Amino acid sequence: MKGLFDTNILVYAYNTASPYYHLARDLFEEVDDIYITQQNLVELYAIVTDRKRIEFPISQKEATALIKFYQSSDFTLLHPTSQTLVHLLSLLDLVNIKNKEIFDTFLVATMLSHNIHTVFTHNVKDFQKFEGIEVINPFK
Repeated sequence: MKGLFDTNILVYAYNTASPYYHLARDLFEEVDDIYITQQNLVELYAIVTDRKRIEFPISQKEATALIKFYQSSDFTLLHPTSQTLVHLLSLLDLVNIKNKEIFDTFLVATMLSHNIHTVFTHNVKDFQKFEGIEVINPFK
């Protein structure tokens, strides 16, 4: 099985205070090919350093080390390609997107530009609107 890990999976796998910590960690062993994007790493940094979003925020130095860990891991790090914007514009023609929904839409566009069609996430509703994307919630 292969798929992209949404940022919440990365946060849960790091945050030992999360009720999903162990399930997220187990998921790293269960999925054969794990993909993450640059966007996931930027979002991860924003979350793990923010007192309003995580119980025990970490320092800039620790968050930077966490990003470097994922960057050098066995996971495949996806970058936007020349086709990512093409996919994004196509999605915007098909789906009503507003406000911060653009970030999940860009994540899907990045996935599609790499022919990835599965996303693992706790936020199923954020991705259900996109046809051709399999959304797996490993926490239900």
